[in-house]
Amino acid sequence: MITSYADFVAGLAELVVPGVRRRLPHPPSQIGTGDLPLQFVRLPEGEEGALTADGGGGWPRLAGELVIVVSPTHQGKAQSSYAATVALIDAVSSTLRNVLPGQLCKSKIAWSVRGTQDYLGGDTEYWLVVARVTGNG
Repeated sequence: MITSYADFVAGLAELVVPGVRRRLPHPPSQIGTGDLPLQFVRLPEGEEGALTADGGGGWPRLAGELVIVVSPTHQGKAQSSYAATVALIDAVSSTLRNVLPGQLCKSKIAWSVRGTQDYLGGDTEYWLVVARVTGNG
């Protein structure tokens, strides 16, 4: 059976990343500093090759972004926020290395991870860790 996008996203949301205080299965409507670091998953995307009469085609390629909100940028703690972001990049990478085939999708997963800053929930900018996770399913 092919992995659904709902199952893929739910699997990403259930990953336990050390150092994360709160996990949500969807983007937050608001962010309280007491919840940080906060983890959520953005809407997924994917692609599938054409199915042919002789059975050609393949497993769909699924992708999703696991996001960890580290801290607001306006708190004036750039050095400590930078260090916390790098530490969470390591924690995300370690967590993803331990994902087994079948846990998120049918295949082994691949990912890229980056630290960045972006606005969430209006006019507040945050330090973020964003891991783009892909797999076949």
